[in-house]
Amino acid sequence: MQNELLKTSNRIYGGEIFFDFRVIPFSDLTGNLIDDVKHRKVDGFVATGVFSKEEVSRILSWVEKADRNYFTQGSTGWLFPAPFAIITDTDEKLNDYFNKLNYFHGYLAESGMTWFTERLHRFFEKCGSNFQIKIPLNKVANKNVAPGNIRIFEPLKGGIPVHCGNYFQWRHTHFWSLLEEGIDMNDQLSFFVLLQNAREGGELTIYDMLWDNVKKKVDVENDDSVINDAGERIFLTDVKRFTVKPQPGDILIFAGGPIWHRVENIRGEVPRITFGGFINFSKDATKCYYWS
Repeated sequence: MQNELLKTSNRIYGGEIFFDFRVIPFSDLTGNLIDDVKHRKVDGFVATGVFSKEEVSRILSWVEKADRNYFTQGSTGWLFPAPFAIITDTDEKLNDYFNKLNYFHGYLAESGMTWFTERLHRFFEKCGSNFQIKIPLNKVANKNVAPGNIRIFEPLKGGIPVHCGNYFQWRHTHFWSLLEEGIDMNDQLSFFVLLQNAREGGELTIYDMLWDNVKKKVDVENDDSVINDAGERIFLTDVKRFTVKPQPGDILIFAGGPIWHRVENIRGEVPRITFGGFINFSKDATKCYYWS
């Protein structure tokens, strides 16, 4: 019954919903959902209506008025604040990162918008009530990294090529090594608040492929195939898939570490705007961390 309902959902749809993705009103969230996703009892969920339409409009206005000098340009658009992956153990990179992060927090406070990140924190407390909810430290500076970042996907600049979180960790272990000790980095979860959908494109495509048997690509930017553990090239057109498209004010959490997925190319004239990052747990299973 659940999968039949999802086929007609405007948030999760496709010919076959082969992973357990759920659509749950914010008011119905339970305290163990994040733990359930981590242990793959549930593969992902869209929490609807975490932010109202009016609140989303206020957040978008706040983003539009922010000083673009503190944004980081990427291949698909802009990020604010900078992602933790720009940090190295050099003073120059570290100072630049925390300068941008300090502006982000200061601008939140000056604009009376701290309720945005406070709501996000309470959201994690609500669906992860059996954990202490924290933002991890950068162990070089001994300061918290960002709770997430605004990501503006501009039209005609593409989306995010097929990937999974474990693939990025495997390629870029240094960035994760600079986070505080004691975090279990395997199979991290992905999350984002949907603030604005593109007029065309920008959907999240979920593939019927797991890190357990697919760990390679021809290169990072390749977006038509992957390579399985037997060395065989698998073209995405031959892989089952379904679509996840949260609506403004929703939050999506899913097992983005082991599940291969991509963000479809942005078309039309309207950018896709999200605020998101990663989630994982302490090795002693008492803390839940979120960051970007």
